[in-house]
Amino acid sequence: DAGRSEAELAALNLPRVDQSSRLDNRVLDLRTPANQAIFRVQSKVCDLFRGHLLQQGASPADTPEGCEGLIPPPPPESK
Repeated sequence: DAGRSEAELAALNLPRVDQSSRLDNRVLDLRTPANQAIFRVQSKVCDLFRGHLLQQGASPADTPEGCEGLIPPPPPESK
């Protein structure tokens, strides 16, 4: 379990799971509180950044890769 210390694993007689096993079973690994917290923080940062760009006049756009993106506002006209 990714959320347990070495001492806790030894006390409970549990094996340490290596990174390749964790990546192969990512759905299970994402259930740990630490990993969930990382994704919540990452999501909040993206929401704040997206909100800031939208306030600046950017337009939402879907890219060909299917990833969400923003089209920046046009530059101010110079006179």
